[in-house]
Parts: sequence; C-alpha cells; structure tokens
Amino acid sequence: MVKHQYLFIVLLLLGFVAQAQTRKQLEQRRKQKQLEIEQTKNYLKENNNKQKKSLYELQTLSRQIKVRQDIISTAAGEIDMLSNEIGYLENSIKKLEESLNALKRQYAAMVYEAYKNRTMTDKMAFVLSGKDFNQTYQHLNYLQQIGAYSKQKAAEINETQNKLNQRIEELTGTKRTKEELINASSSQKAELESDKKTEAVMLTQLKGKEAQMRKDLQAKEAQIRQLDRAIANAIAKEIEAAKRKAEEEARKKATSTTAETKTETKKESSFTNRNNTEAGNALSADFEKNKNKLPWPVDKGYVIRPFGIHPHPTIPNVQTENNGVDIATNDGAIAKAIFKGEVRAIFPVPGMGTAVLVSHGNYYSVYCKLKSVSVSVGSQVAVGTPIGVIMKSEDDDKTELHLEIWKNTEKQNPEAWLR
Repeated sequence: MVKHQYLFIVLLLLGFVAQAQTRKQLEQRRKQKQLEIEQTKNYLKENNNKQKKSLYELQTLSRQIKVRQDIISTAAGEIDMLSNEIGYLENSIKKLEESLNALKRQYAAMVYEAYKNRTMTDKMAFVLSGKDFNQTYQHLNYLQQIGAYSKQKAAEINETQNKLNQRIEELTGTKRTKEELINASSSQKAELESDKKTEAVMLTQLKGKEAQMRKDLQAKEAQIRQLDRAIANAIAKEIEAAKRKAEEEARKKATSTTAETKTETKKESSFTNRNNTEAGNALSADFEKNKNKLPWPVDKGYVIRPFGIHPHPTIPNVQTENNGVDIATNDGAIAKAIFKGEVRAIFPVPGMGTAVLVSHGNYYSVYCKLKSVSVSVGSQVAVGTPIGVIMKSEDDDKTELHLEIWKNTEKQNPEAWLR
C-alpha cells in the first residue's frame, strides 16, 4: 500500500514538472509574440500621421491582429496550467499541514509522557538503578533511544515546516503570476478590439482604390512570376550540372586505373554542396535536421506576408500566392545566410532588387529584394554570413526581405524551417 502511494506521488510530481516545462514553452512563445507586436506597433505609429493609408499598413495591422489573437490564446493556455499548478500546490499544502499536525501531536505526546515520568528525569539515577550490569545497560540504551527519537521528531517537524513555507511561497507567487497574466490578457483583448476597428476603417479607405490596387497587383504578380522563373531556371541548371558531374565521375571511375581512382577520390573529397555528391547529401541531411531551428535571416523583423495562397485583403474574390515569406524589418537591415552553403546564382529581378541563391545540397535558400550584395557566385557562406543590404521601397517606404526555401524543385514554407 505504501509502495503504491509512493508511486502515485512520484507520478504526480513528474506530471507537475512536465506541465511546468510546457508552461515555460508557452511563456516563451507569448514573449516572442509580444516582441513582434512591439515591432508592428512601432511601424504603425511612425506612419500614423500619413493621410494616405497603404496596403502595407493594412497588412501590418492584420498581422498585428493575428499575433494578438495568438498571444491571447497562448495566455489562456498558461492560465489553465497555472490554475492546475495552484490546485496542486493547495493540495500539497493541505497534505503537509496534516503531516505537520500529526508530527506535532506525536511530539507533544512524547513530551507529556516524559513529564508524567519526571521522577525518572535524573538520568544518572535511572541508569544506576539497574539491578545488574545488563539492566543498567538497557536503561542507558533506552535513554539514548528516547533522545534520538526526540531529535528525529524535532528534525521532521522542522523539515516539514520548511517545505510547507516553501509551498506557501510558491503558491503566492503562482497566484500573483496568474493574476498578472489575466490582467495582461484583458489588456490585449481591449487592444485587439481597437485594432479591429482601425482595420475596418482602413479597409473602407482602401476599397475605394480598388482599380489602382488591381493594377498594382498585376505588376507585382508579374515580378513574382519573373522571380519564380529565374529561381526555377537556376535550380534546374544546378540539378543538371550535378547530374552531368555524377555521370562523368561514374564514367571515370569505371575506366580509370587505381591511381587515377585515388586521385579522383581526393578531388571529390574537396567541399562542394551540389546535390548527388557525398558532401552534398551530407549537407542536405544537416539542413533537414535543423528544421524549425534555422536562424532568422534578419536581426529584427516579422512576417508581413506568409507562405501559400491567401485571399487579397481588399479586393474581393481575388487570391494571392506567395512562394516564400516577406519579412518586414528596419531600414538598412542586412540579410544573413540561414545555413552554411555555397552561393550559386545572383540575378536582378525588376522591381524586386537583386536575388541571391544559396545551395545547401538538395536545398536552396533565396534572398530577394536586396539593394546591394556582399557575396559572389562560388562564395562559401556560414550561418549568419551577410548576404546583402535589404532595399527600401520608394512606393510605401517599407523595408522587407523576400525569403524562399526550395527542396530541389519543391517550394517549402520558410516559417516551418525558421525557429
């Protein structure tokens, strides 16, 4: 029975620790989202005095609304977990109080018994009252046991009292955290409602410019198609070159002498990150291991337009497609490599500045909307290597990086790869 109770307590504690770890993860996520909110708020504040509202501001506000909703949802999860923690701590405090009271009763009973037998408090007299040596030894041993038991019970009382005080302190802190989180969540909800009202006003203003927006959208889609073709062509060339290289190496290995084979093997061992080579395959595997762990390509920023197909924010029945993500950042920001690799192509895209394609074995990362580039074709890059300075749009005074990730000819969602 005691064994089962012990096992239950251990499992309860393990569950509590796991829950606390999960809450820490939620807390970290919420704080990251709050940093993003600060960035979007700063941009909207800087552009608040503009009479002419842009689609970019609407997208920034829409992103802010989405992030606020995420913060509120995350906070709700934290609050639920805090409630569970409070319940656990209150139950733990109750058990400790019961244990402490039981120990105190035992100790009090022992003191009372000692008082009733106070005529025997003269320890020396009690010890010497033995009729023979064996009884004298038993009296001495008895006194020693009583003393040890008394110290043990006193130590148990002190230890239990300390645990109780610790749990009470934890409970107070957890209740305070929960209260602060509820207040912060209420504040976020109020700001969310305010953002939604502002969004509705902005939508009304921009819908009156539908004709111009359709024209702008067509121009942008043309730029995106051109970028898409350029990337696809560059990757196709890489794949074809790698295929020819592999075929050539296979032919040489089949026809060369042992000495030539050794020479060719030595050449092959030099670093290259094209696919279909041993080094390229290893690099691809390293890239895959870092899914959801890759660093952001900018020091500060937030996703203004996500990957995939989405309805246009103002033009009805129109959808837009994004092959990567657009990351809003500060003026003069530097685009940085998200993983080690080799620069395989640099090409201009009308209206979108310069694009740089970096090979990571079977994977490729593309950095677009650069006004200047700090690498060259053939350059080896490490994680965080500066790729170039991100351009600032003259139309809406925005600075954003367009990032794409491909696996051979298959487009990937960068947000699934970035940490």
